[in-house]
Parts: sequence; structure tokens; C-alpha cells
Amino acid sequence: MQITIRRLTIDGRFEPDAAETLSAIRLDDTAIRWIDLGGVIAGELIDRLRELQLPAAAVAELIDPASRFDVVVQENLVCFNMTAPAAWWGQDPTHAVVHVFVLDRLLVTAHADPLPQMRAALSGLTRLDPRLPNATFGLVASLARLFYVADGNFFHRLRLEASRMETELDTNVQDFRLDRLVQIERAVSRLSATWLDNETAIRRLSGLAIRALTTMAIDVMAEQARVFRDGVAELDHRLDKIHRHYESVIQAMTEKRLRVLTVISAVFLPLSLIAGIYGMNFVDMPQILVKHGYAIILGLMIVLGAAGVLYFHRQGWFR
Repeated sequence: MQITIRRLTIDGRFEPDAAETLSAIRLDDTAIRWIDLGGVIAGELIDRLRELQLPAAAVAELIDPASRFDVVVQENLVCFNMTAPAAWWGQDPTHAVVHVFVLDRLLVTAHADPLPQMRAALSGLTRLDPRLPNATFGLVASLARLFYVADGNFFHRLRLEASRMETELDTNVQDFRLDRLVQIERAVSRLSATWLDNETAIRRLSGLAIRALTTMAIDVMAEQARVFRDGVAELDHRLDKIHRHYESVIQAMTEKRLRVLTVISAVFLPLSLIAGIYGMNFVDMPQILVKHGYAIILGLMIVLGAAGVLYFHRQGWFR
């Protein structure tokens, strides 16, 4: 398990906490802390949070997969789940869930995957946004901002990749990678699901007494929501157009190859018929002893072949 502890000073700066373990944290001081627990399993999580005097029943209820979108409220504790940014997901999508525990002066985030991006982002925080109040719900708003900025950056990378694939499809379809397009489509789907999950989680807090927490988090979320609502839908439609354009190009190439095969078959069909007739081994065959018969039949085959090619050319089969 990886533990990252950051302390919020009175002037809004983040700094590493002197405590290196959960048991070393003094909850009776006035410091506001953000504790991130990465790579933690369910049973271990309950034990570790018990060290922070969090009730085991609330923790167990929150980490139950059946209650993923529930909000658990017990006295001064608020628990809910969010979904890590789509670019941070590991192999198992269920590990993308981030459990959030909010107390008066403590924010705890826990997740089954180590999520090194989360650890790096938290370690890189140096100051609380001046627009946010210097309190625990300001940390929740910072968490929401962190997730939506990561999703926004991921969205822009996907959009640039879509533009590159459009250019590649128009210039060199042979090098176009359909598997990469499918990967991007799945990533956009993950991005859309992540945003909807987190919007659901934040809005479920709207009926709680700590309305300031909800208001600040929703304000932060709205900055990216305006981009995601239209941008993700536009990108999804754009990828669908690329996919359909690729299929139409491949279909046109296949039809062109089939036309060539059809012309070859049509041209050689009468020639094969003549060769088959005069290749039969009968004793009495008309024209078998005609002088210059070979030259006549060969000339006839050339004329028929040229006539077939000329016919299909006039019909536009070689365009």
C-alpha cells in the first residue's frame, strides 16, 4: 500500500506532513490533511481507516460494489465514490473507483489500483486554488478539479489522435490501423462514462447539510462539463464518421478488385470454351484437318478477347 499525506497550511499552501504513517497522525490538532491510500484491498482498507477512527460499518457500506453510487453519512463523516480519470485506468475497470471519505479536517481517498498519476498529482500540489475556501470541502473541490483536468487533457489527446487518423485515412489507407481506431472509440466511451459517474457522485451530495462542499465541487465540475457535454459527443460522432469512411474505402477497394477479376473471367470464358471444344480427343471432328485451322482459331480467340476488353472499357469497368 502507498500512503501520501499532504497538509494544508493556514495560508492555503500544501506541504508534506511530518507523519509518515496513519497511526502517527494526530486527529486532535487543527491541521487539514489530504491522505491518499493507493493499492489497498477492501479488508486492509477497513483496518487502515479504523486507525483514523472512521467507523468500519460506513467504510464497508461504501466499498460494497452494489452501493457504488451511494452517499453514506454518519455524524461528521461523509463517504462517496468517484471514478478515476479515464487515462488512469488499469486493466480492471472496477479498480478505477476512488473511495472518498470527508471529515471535518480530513479528506481520505483510497483506491485498489496504485494510480501513480494520483500520487504524483497530489505530491505536486503546492497551493489551494484561491477561489476555494481553506477547508475540507475545498480539498474535495480540488479533487474534482484534478479529475476533470486529467480527463480534459485526455480528451484533447484523443481529439488530436482522431485528426491524425483522418489525415492518414485520406493520404495512405494502407497504413491505417483499424485496431487503433477501435481503441480510441473505447477510450472515448470510458471518458464519457467517467464524467457521468463523477457528475452523479457530486450531485448526490446536493441534499446534504454541507451544501458548501457540493456548491464548490459543482462549480469546479461545471468548468469542464461545458466542454465534455458537447466535445465528447462531437468526438464520438467524428470517430464514427472515420470508421464509416474507412469501411467505405475498404469496400470500394474490394469492389475494384472484384471488377478486375470479373473482367478477366468474362474475357477468358469464351476463349476457354473454344480451347475446351477443340481440345477434345474424338476421331471424327469437323475442321480438324482444315489448312491454317490453328491460325484461324487463334485469330478468333484474339478478336474475342480484344472485343471483351473493349466492351468493359466502354462500360467504365476500368475507372
